[in-house]
Amino acid sequence: MPSASEKSAKGKSARVEETLLLHPKSRKCRAVVKKLRKDTKKERNKQETKLKQSLIADKLLWFQKNMDSSVCPYTVELTTALVEKYMARNDEELEQINIKRSIGVHRNKQHIGREQAINMTKERERNDFESCGLEIPDILNISQCSMLQKWNGDLKLIPAFKFCHFKKRQLEDKLKKKQESNHKKGRKEPQNDCTGEATTQNQSDVSKVVDTEISTSISQTTEDKMDVE
Repeated sequence: MPSASEKSAKGKSARVEETLLLHPKSRKCRAVVKKLRKDTKKERNKQETKLKQSLIADKLLWFQKNMDSSVCPYTVELTTALVEKYMARNDEELEQINIKRSIGVHRNKQHIGREQAINMTKERERNDFESCGLEIPDILNISQCSMLQKWNGDLKLIPAFKFCHFKKRQLEDKLKKKQESNHKKGRKEPQNDCTGEATTQNQSDVSKVVDTEISTSISQTTEDKMDVE
């Protein structure tokens, strides 16, 4: 009599043989292929999600490291300066690549893949910043800015962060509004000065009239006294 282990081994081998001997167009074969595709897609999506979270975490950590902890929230001017610094974050690495390439002979193609990747990323970010907007943490919002400054790097908290598309046009629009407001103030000030001068002039004219009337009344009173005498 075969033991229980021998029976289970025979059962497994029989199932393996059955799987290997499936007809390509059978329903079982189609189910196996479908399950395999589903598992492959699930694993690919899982890896893509991890990669996306890693990229977002790197961006959040860079902004957190280069932000001024005493400023919250950030103004449009400070955000523009920080974005310019972010787009130039790999310039030092490009300089190192150029130095290594200039030192030896036959090194023209050394690190060329990394150099192309950096230049493409920089160009794409510059185009986004000048057109539709570069995606950055919403540091213009006081609650989001404070949360980023206090973040401990936990990936589970990434969904709580909000991102915004920051454009170069936002700074230009703010500067334009500031110039317009200053221009309006400059136009109002002369009007106030003119009004003040007119008021002073009117007051002086009134005082002159009053003095004239007083002197006239005094002279008339003196003449009346002389007539009485």
